[in-house]
Amino acid sequence: INSVRRIAVLNADDENLISLVPKIKTSVITVGKSHAADFRYERYPGEGGCRLRVYRKNLLIADIKPRLFGEHNAFDISLAIALCYALGLKADAYFALEKFSGIERRCEKIARLLNTEIIYDYAHHPTEISATLSSLTERGYKKIMTVFAPHTFSRTAAFMSEFAKVLGRSSLCLVLDIFPAREAPLDGITAEALCDRINALGGVARYLPSAESIRDYNLRDYDCIVLMGAGNLDGVKAEIRDLEKSLNQSF
Repeated sequence: INSVRRIAVLNADDENLISLVPKIKTSVITVGKSHAADFRYERYPGEGGCRLRVYRKNLLIADIKPRLFGEHNAFDISLAIALCYALGLKADAYFALEKFSGIERRCEKIARLLNTEIIYDYAHHPTEISATLSSLTERGYKKIMTVFAPHTFSRTAAFMSEFAKVLGRSSLCLVLDIFPAREAPLDGITAEALCDRINALGGVARYLPSAESIRDYNLRDYDCIVLMGAGNLDGVKAEIRDLEKSLNQSF
């Protein structure tokens, strides 16, 4: 236990985190796109993933092609490489990251309706939603339907404007009833109110009163449908899988 090395790994591009460095008692390494970072990364998006290069100062220590898209994934992979390097692991370990295809409910592909990809994602904070939609756009999807399941009235109220802004980036956003968890309803905080806010900002949103209502939309008009949020999406997931089975039997 005495031989365990304690290392704090920080985002070099986050001014708030960097301001804490003088207060940290253990070793610190920084990772980011900044040239001031201990480990700097560069990403080059392309078909099938991206090319990622990680430098220790000006020395190239990793040049890999991860399967995962998105700036957030590039940062996480770079962070893992930096930590491996700091712990003295061999460079061969970095290439294992090329085989990693993600985890459940993080841009997880769950079905396909002819040419329409169905994605399941746990993103439920505006920053996470933005990152997910950006990664899907980077994959080449041009017409995205988002089915959003808000979780708790308090979170929906706190981030109503931010949710509206980011969800409006979808070609169409369908909003389910807010999952209350342990909370009582709040006046004016509803799925319909969120739809109104999205539409007021120039997006296109519709209230989805039930999972079965997903069948009222022609899902094949979209090249990607993402089921997103921490609320209850199991019913919508089941409806889409039933549609997938029926389509497969028809062709």
